[in-house]
This record gives sequence, structure tokens and C-alpha cells, in this order.
Amino acid sequence: MPEQQNDSNLFKWLNYVKEEVGIKNYVKQLFPQYLIIVIPILLSLPIFPLQVLMKQWWGVLILIIIILILIAAQTFFEYKNDIKHVQKIQQLEEEVERARQELEEEVERARQEKERLENENEFYALTIEDNQKYFLIMLYRKLGLTESDRISLYYRNSIDKDFEIVARYSTSNRFKEHSRPSYPHDQGYISKCWETKDDDFYVEAIPEASYTVNIDYFASEMNMDPETLRHLKMKSRAFYIKNVKDKNRDKSIGVIVIESINSKIANLSEKQLKNKLDSDMMEYLYQLMDNKLRGN
Repeated sequence: MPEQQNDSNLFKWLNYVKEEVGIKNYVKQLFPQYLIIVIPILLSLPIFPLQVLMKQWWGVLILIIIILILIAAQTFFEYKNDIKHVQKIQQLEEEVERARQELEEEVERARQEKERLENENEFYALTIEDNQKYFLIMLYRKLGLTESDRISLYYRNSIDKDFEIVARYSTSNRFKEHSRPSYPHDQGYISKCWETKDDDFYVEAIPEASYTVNIDYFASEMNMDPETLRHLKMKSRAFYIKNVKDKNRDKSIGVIVIESINSKIANLSEKQLKNKLDSDMMEYLYQLMDNKLRGN
């Protein structure tokens, strides 16, 4: 095995001299240099006078062999140095490649984690959204509402202060549609509820004429455009609106709107509506809406 390894190294060196250096170029370059070095050395040796060597053919041959040996030795040492240099370069390239692969793996893991979190966040957001809808359905049934009624849930945008719809429910397909995604903060009974100190607002028995012959007066009272009122799909005559606050009642996140096209909401009085929307129920609703906003 050692002999085979030596043969392999010798072959690599010879190939290096032939392919990388060029034998003719190396001999042309180094032969004069070593000739200048060897001759002074031989002149300094009394036992081998240069004149004697140069007069004999074997002396010239010895001189040439010595120079060739020196050339071969130099090329061998240069070969070894080049090999070490190449090995260092290869080692650096391997380290760079490993670092690149590790970085790509880290990026891929980060991408997968980001995708997992996005999917998880989307799942929770959908779950919370479903819970909000189920809450409205439960409250709808608890209040005994009918196709004449509707419940809507809005949260107040902290930037433009308008109210954006979160969920809506009615057994009437016409009334449960979202005709507009947001509601101006300074219009309608929603704004009156938001501004009241009592945290809720109740009105009943709105005359039907408010949407027809008296629409201009009603529009000015609601701070709305008459045409907007005229084209409402649900011309409600009774409203109960309540601010959605946390348990400490120091932060409101939105409003819940219960409305009916009848003169009263499911024949319930204002007091009955307040009792049914107790503090525990409103705290649960607040948590649902707050979690939804945090998820967004």
C-alpha cells in the first residue's frame, strides 16, 4: 500500500510538471540559474577541479545530472506547496459551501415556521370569526328575534374612527347582507351610542314616515344623506345599541347593534334588553373582538 501511494504521488507530481509547469519552460528557466549556482560550488572543491570535469564527457554529464536533480527537487517542493495551497482553497470552498447550505436550511426552516404561524393565525382568526357569528346567533335566539330583526357587530377603527362590520346575523337573507363594510363614526344612532355616558342607546317606535315624507328631517337628525336613508335595505324603527367594553369598563372596542323594522325589538323593553346583555356576556364578546384584532 505505501508503495502504491508513493507511485501515485510520483505520478501526480510528474503530471503537475508536465501539465501545470511545462518541462521545457521549467528547464529553460531554471537551468541557467542552477548553472550559475553549481559552477562556483564546484570551483571551491579542490578534489573536483572544474577543469577536469569539463574535459571529460562524464564530468559534463555529472554537472547536467546535478542541475536536473536540483530542478526536479525545486519543482517537487513547489508542487507540494501548490498542493497545500489548493487543499486550503478546497477546504475554504467546502466551508463556504457548508455555510451556504446551513444558511439555506435555516432560511427554509424560517420560511416553514412563518408559513406554519400564518396558517395557525389564519385558523385562529377563522375560529374567532366563527365564534363571533355563533355568539350573534345565540343572542338572536335568546332574545327571540325574528325575520324582522337583525344583530350587527362593529369594531371602531382606531385610525379613521369609523365603525367596520365584524359579523352580522338575521334569519332574513335580505337583512343579513353587508351593504357597506364600514359605517361613518359621526352618523346614525351608532355615533349617539358611542358618545353617550350610559354606554348604550335605545330608541323605539320610529315613525314609518321618517323614511318617506319626513326623510329630510330624519336625515338631519341622524346626520346622514337623505338618499342614503332612502336606499337602506332595512328601514329600522327600533334600535338598541351597546358599547362593547372590557370588564373594567374603561375601554370600548366597538358596538353591538340590535334593530328591528317593527316598532319594538321582539316586544322587549329597554330594561329587558339591558338585562339580557349582562356584563358577563359583554365581557365574553369583548374578548372575542379583542382577540380578533390582535390576530390581525
